[in-house]
Amino acid sequence: MAALRTCARRLHRICISSSQLPQAECKRQILTQSTLTSNVSLPITRNIHTSRLLSMSQEKMSTNFNIQDEDDFKEKVLKSATPVVVDFHADWCGPCRLLGPKLEKAVDEHDGKILLAKVDIDELSEIAMKYNVSVVPTVVGIKDGKKVTNFEGNLPENEIQAFLKRILMK
Repeated sequence: MAALRTCARRLHRICISSSQLPQAECKRQILTQSTLTSNVSLPITRNIHTSRLLSMSQEKMSTNFNIQDEDDFKEKVLKSATPVVVDFHADWCGPCRLLGPKLEKAVDEHDGKILLAKVDIDELSEIAMKYNVSVVPTVVGIKDGKKVTNFEGNLPENEIQAFLKRILMK
């Protein structure tokens, strides 16, 4: 069981924290890492667990994603048929680091009915300026390509849920 938890942690670190890798590449890296860093060999049945964990992580990645550039923003946010919550944040921002996990959890609870796009204002300042972001964190709800509602700062989980419901109701 401990080997499975180790395998899951490695899968998380390789496949979720890094760029999106193809499933076969994730499996190869997991097995390579397990062989290099552990004296415990994983039985063949670990592949079944690995692929199951990978498919679950891919589902999660489809609701929470980082915006890479303006074209990516237009494609994934403005053209989305699903409402999108845009989290304008910065790596140096303490409240942003507190809000991010709460937003991810709240969005995940809606089972794909709403998406979360993360925009780093230091890398994509043009997008932040278009949405009049003057403080971080700023969170904007977008539905059918239009701004529906927004808030600034760190909110408690119940207020985040109410914010998401307002977006879905409009």
